[in-house]
Amino acid sequence: MSGLPRALARLILPALLACLSASFAARAQGAEELDQAYQAELQTESAALRARVARLAPAVQALNKQVAQAILAGDWPVAERLGADMARLDPANADIRHFQGRLLALQKRYAPAIEKFDQAIALDAGNRWFLVSKAGAQADAGDLEGALRSAQTLCERFPDWSIGHNLRAALLDGLDRAPEALAAYERAIAAPPPSAQILVNQGMLLRRLGRLADARSAFDAALRLQPDYARAQAELDSLPAR
Repeated sequence: MSGLPRALARLILPALLACLSASFAARAQGAEELDQAYQAELQTESAALRARVARLAPAVQALNKQVAQAILAGDWPVAERLGADMARLDPANADIRHFQGRLLALQKRYAPAIEKFDQAIALDAGNRWFLVSKAGAQADAGDLEGALRSAQTLCERFPDWSIGHNLRAALLDGLDRAPEALAAYERAIAAPPPSAQILVNQGMLLRRLGRLADARSAFDAALRLQPDYARAQAELDSLPAR
């Protein structure tokens, strides 16, 4: 099996950004590699999350502020304890379960993290980022087949979301199933939102397969879509001269 592709590693970040405070998330490594499509999706989810947080009971909101302070201080045990207190006060809140899962995943405690993600999904099957988080935790735990099943569920529930298909493509690539990965990238490219990042991911796989002309076309397409996307330009510049 090949090493987990960088394309998949970049998909874990959005799930983290969607549930942690903005000031903490801004420090997350790799944030600068997200393209405009991913940033817009994250901004949409972050705005929706802020609206949901604003509707929490005052006691839960107070705990949420304390959690943010604990995260910024790097005090994971306190953040975890406060998250459990929030869950006890609001047991039907899917965002809190998702947040608990992210805290556990950050500590590499993947089995209990996945349990929390499953609880979040059971409470709110309409939040696609919960499935992204679950697949990310499974992948980080070395269970690429399980992560692929989660990504497949994501694509079945949200067939018109390019980011879900991109996740599935990256997992197929990680499992050395290149033909299926290329087909999944084509599905991702055909779905909204259009993403330069997805085109670059496709191009990187094409380059590894020795299809340099096709890789160049993918990088060129990424730059047409987002001319200032530095990662696309860097990958294009790394190709041998024609």
